[in-house]
Amino acid sequence: MKYLLMVGHGQFPPGLHNALTMFASDTPDLMYCNLENGMDTDKYVENLKKKLEVIDPQKDEIIILSDLPGGSPLTNVIAVLGEMEMLEHCVIYTGMNLPLAINVVMTKDSTTLDKLDELVLADTQAKRFVLETDEDDEI
Repeated sequence: MKYLLMVGHGQFPPGLHNALTMFASDTPDLMYCNLENGMDTDKYVENLKKKLEVIDPQKDEIIILSDLPGGSPLTNVIAVLGEMEMLEHCVIYTGMNLPLAINVVMTKDSTTLDKLDELVLADTQAKRFVLETDEDDEI
C-alpha cells in the first residue's frame, strides 16, 4: 500500500488533511502528524511512531508532504523512517499545499514513486492570479 503522510507545524497538517477529505475519502492511507506549539520533539516522535505502526516496511511505500524543508517535523520523520529502514521506500515533497496533496492522492495508486514527480509537480507550482477590470467597472 502507498501511504500519504503530511507533516508540519501547528494546525497546518490536520487542517490540510481536513480539506483533502473534501476531495477524497478519509481512508487509513491518508495520515498526518503535526508538531504543536510547545510540544517537545520526544512527544512528536512518539505520536509519529504510533501513526507509522500500521506500515509494513517490507511492502509499503510512503509519500511524505512537509511544510518546510529542514524543519523539525520532517527531520524527525526522516530519522524514524531511517530506523525503520524505509527511506528507500519513500519520496518527500516540501512546500505542501492542497493542490499537491490532491494530485498525490489521485495519482499515487496508479504509478510508481519514481514516476510520481512527473504527475504531481507540474500543476502544483505557485501561480499568479491577475484580476483585470475595466476602468468603467465599479468596485
